[in-house]
Amino acid sequence: MSAKKETVKTDRRILRTKKAIKTAFAELLARKSPNEITVTELAKAADINRKTFYNYYSDIYQVMDEIEDEIVTAFENALQEVDILQDIQTPYCLLEQLTDTIDCDLAFYTTLLRTSSNSQLIDKIIASLKSILTETFASYLDVDARILDMVMNYTVAGIADVYRNWVTAEERLPISEMYRQVSLMTFEGLGGILKNAQK
Repeated sequence: MSAKKETVKTDRRILRTKKAIKTAFAELLARKSPNEITVTELAKAADINRKTFYNYYSDIYQVMDEIEDEIVTAFENALQEVDILQDIQTPYCLLEQLTDTIDCDLAFYTTLLRTSSNSQLIDKIIASLKSILTETFASYLDVDARILDMVMNYTVAGIADVYRNWVTAEERLPISEMYRQVSLMTFEGLGGILKNAQK
C-alpha cells in the first residue's frame, strides 16, 4: 500500500474514533454534567480503551472544547454562504443555512443542545454570530457603536434562543413558520406578531 493511501486510511480511522468519542460524550452529557463524566466511562461508551482516548485528548474538557469550536466554525461557515445585508430583512436564507448545518447530524446536535451544560456552547455561538453581524453592519451603517452593540445583543441572543428551542422541541413548528415568525419578530417586534395574529 502506498504511503498516501496509508495516510488516508489512518486519517479516516482517526476521524471515526474522534467522532465516536464526541457522540458518546454528547450522550453522557444528556445525563450528567461534564465534571461527573470520567474518561473510563467515556471510553467505554465510545467502545475504545483509555489509551486510545489519551492519544487524542488530554481530558474530558478538551473534548467539550473541540466540539464547541467545531460547531461555532460550522455556523460561521454557514454565514459565509449568505449575503447578510441582502438577506437580513427576510432571514430565511440565513436560518436555512444554519438548519442545513444542524441537519447534517440532527440527533447529535439535539442531544447536545438539550443538556443543562450547554450554556458555554450557546455563549460561543452568540459571540461568534454577533461579531460577524456587527462587523457587517458597522461597515454599512452610520450608527453609534453603543446602539449597534445593544441591537446586536438583543437580536442575536433572541434568535439563538428561539432556534435552540426549536431544535430541541418535541413538537416543532413547521420550519417555514418558524422562519416567518423570527423574521416578523426581528423586524417588527411584539407589535408585529400581535398585529399579524389579529388578521
